[in-house]
Amino acid sequence: MINEKRFTPAFGVIAASAVTAAFLLTEFILVRTGVMGTGARMYMVDGICRLFFGTVSMVLLHKRYGKRLEEKMKIRFSGPVALMMIPLALYLGVHLCYCFVSTSYTLKMLTIFLINCVQQLLTGYFEEATSRGLMLSGMMPKYKLSYQGRLKMVLTSGLVFGVFHILNVIFTGDILGSVWQGFCTAMWGMFIAAVYMCSNSLLLVMVIHAVWDIAVRVPNAFMMVPETGLAPEVIETVKDVIEFGIMPVAAILICIFYDKIYMKKAPVRIKESEAQEQ
Repeated sequence: MINEKRFTPAFGVIAASAVTAAFLLTEFILVRTGVMGTGARMYMVDGICRLFFGTVSMVLLHKRYGKRLEEKMKIRFSGPVALMMIPLALYLGVHLCYCFVSTSYTLKMLTIFLINCVQQLLTGYFEEATSRGLMLSGMMPKYKLSYQGRLKMVLTSGLVFGVFHILNVIFTGDILGSVWQGFCTAMWGMFIAAVYMCSNSLLLVMVIHAVWDIAVRVPNAFMMVPETGLAPEVIETVKDVIEFGIMPVAAILICIFYDKIYMKKAPVRIKESEAQEQ
């Protein structure tokens, strides 16, 4: 049994990093030995790996929280959390505008897309259990009490999450592409960490993560998306503004004004929530 006092901020980061490193090593071995395969088989093998290592993180979280983990596995919305869903909805809405500018449509990829959807559900389970739940388990009690601490917590979550994805270079060999992926996921990691901090709902961020990953794959799965032209450029520009501007700024503002937003409207509920983190 892990003593809760040992779940320091450093312990959470180290534990999350260790689980992620074990996951990457396992996948690297599976790729090199040919077990991973391609297409539907790759999604299924990858999904099994994510299910296993996500469950490892959940077991560690259960040792940290005990029965209180059940509260984190409930979807809860507050006013501020609902407002934070607006940039997510806007981004996905703009991204799906590709459906109106595509030149052709097909259902040939439907089966593999559905298999990929299951894999993305397991991605949300694994990555949020590890990179938000486990990593922030030791940070929340200490850093949630001040805006400097909240900023440190959100920035750390985003940075480490981005580094995890840069390590995909060991599979792709594309250094620039992996660095860009790391930057994008770092922005996402900051924002989703702020959502988790406000909602205290691990299940909520798991669902958001899975829905996001599935929705952004829809255009490429079912249609021919033009790479050039005014419409695609406008769509990409608006998406960049949301992803690299609105979302990280919203995360930072939440960190700075968290006390005024929450303590003013629901001081008793927030104090109880912070007591549960202890």
